[in-house]
Amino acid sequence: MIASFKYGFIFIKTHKTAGSSIEVGIEKNCGSSDIVTPMRMSSGEVTNARNYHPSSSIGRLYANHKLLRKIIPKTSPLIKPWYWEHMPASIARKNIGEEIFDRMISFCFERNPWEKAVSYYQWKVNGNKRKLEPFRTWVQRKSHRLPVDSRLWMSEGNQIVTRVMDYKNFTKSLNEILSECGSPQIDEMPREKTGLSQGRGDYRDWYDTETKKAIEKIYYKEIDVLGYRFEDPKPARQRVDR
Repeated sequence: MIASFKYGFIFIKTHKTAGSSIEVGIEKNCGSSDIVTPMRMSSGEVTNARNYHPSSSIGRLYANHKLLRKIIPKTSPLIKPWYWEHMPASIARKNIGEEIFDRMISFCFERNPWEKAVSYYQWKVNGNKRKLEPFRTWVQRKSHRLPVDSRLWMSEGNQIVTRVMDYKNFTKSLNEILSECGSPQIDEMPREKTGLSQGRGDYRDWYDTETKKAIEKIYYKEIDVLGYRFEDPKPARQRVDR
């Protein structure tokens, strides 16, 4: 998650939508007062995070101790305001201030949910080296593990970010927003956490009738807003404004 007061935009990071590459790409142009949450890059280094936790003693302690972050929830008043990688826009809006948030251009990217589920599964297996059940079994038994990102950009059933865009051609879409905000564009997008889906083949081949319907039920909000279909990785609507 990045909030650039310098350029007036807020990036809400969803899952499996090139979010890590986008973060690395836009962070370098952010100002010293902007909010940049930490992320470990493919190189093992951490991005130049800043202003994501309060400057109080407990805020600094919380930022440096993983055990504390497991015990105390991120939304606790003890460490407020706290910003993290995949945080909901609704909480970012409360932390930043509703009037300020609404004046800025907030945006995120989405992806065909059937394709996203396969990509997420492969990231768990190939990236995190998890031993998971076969995909179709995993979807049926572990559907609660899937990243339903409409929870990040919706609140009480309504879209609260300025713009939701499909992640196909995300570099072009991102540069249009950066240009709109007066921020430098990205000529060459960094490639972070890529190459984990090699040999995947067509995502549609991973499904049977039951798992296809299961994803449709889980991601019904994303499907409704952007018009995703199982048969076509591209949505009916490439971009939806609030």
